[in-house]
Amino acid sequence: MTGRNRNFLGDFVPEWCALAALALADALLAVHAHINFQPTPGAYWLIPLLLLAAFWTRQRFPRLGLGLDYFALLVAADTAIRVLTYVTSALAGPLRDAQFAAMDRALGFDWITYFHFVVDHPQIGAVLGFLYYRIGLIAVGFFVLMCWRGNAARMREIFWLLLTASVLTAIIAQMLPVLGPFHTYGLAESCGPFVLELERLRAGLHPAFPLGSLQGVVQFPSFHTTLALGLVYAFRGMGRTAKTINILCAMILFGVPVFGGHYLVDMIGGACVLAMSLAVIKAAPLAARRFIAGYALPKYAAKSAGAY
Repeated sequence: MTGRNRNFLGDFVPEWCALAALALADALLAVHAHINFQPTPGAYWLIPLLLLAAFWTRQRFPRLGLGLDYFALLVAADTAIRVLTYVTSALAGPLRDAQFAAMDRALGFDWITYFHFVVDHPQIGAVLGFLYYRIGLIAVGFFVLMCWRGNAARMREIFWLLLTASVLTAIIAQMLPVLGPFHTYGLAESCGPFVLELERLRAGLHPAFPLGSLQGVVQFPSFHTTLALGLVYAFRGMGRTAKTINILCAMILFGVPVFGGHYLVDMIGGACVLAMSLAVIKAAPLAARRFIAGYALPKYAAKSAGAY
């Protein structure tokens, strides 16, 4: 890509193409599931304004332009992924809560006992809840740090990792739907709004969901677990910063069963999703390089593979 074209298109053209494909899949699945999504007025302007600002700042302030471009990408990806989880949840089959609760017991994890332990120790609960609900701040810290360093390669890698994990999570959630332990153990007064949203989706009560207020409605696998472990991977090799992030993410994981309403099996599933996603993003560039090396002219094969 020439310098002029790169300045016009930005650093994340393949990523935007992937989001366009995901948005098309969302639209087709929403029609199939008979779900209407109501656009939020701000959504019409936020992403175009971010992209326009990125275009104007990219040449004089490349790191700022990189950050604005990436932020627009994340805003669009967040909406597309949330829509995907809604349509897959609406199309899901019978609930598997009884099996998942039994698997927790087989693993020696008593969810209800752990829940009451956290409730009975408000200091512990306050810390775990504070960290659980602010995991987004750690993601923002990664975003700011990578923009400051101008590390587009790490930003691109983490985007593909989380996008792959999100799609896998939505697919698995459709095949193995659960409402979670709040539903199983009759703790309706403690459950978050996500359980009510899931029940509406499964009951077919979805006249119109505002795009700006979509929630995380996936119970299994736990995407909070995937995200926490993904952030540990994102900050790898960053010295004391990485060690601090590791501690914070470990504490977040202790809050996932209670504040996320997840079985222990959900968390194991979330860790497996991250492992599968890492395998996919590591294998895909290798396959592309081999394809280029195999089909390019011998004179240009090595150069083409290296450029990719």
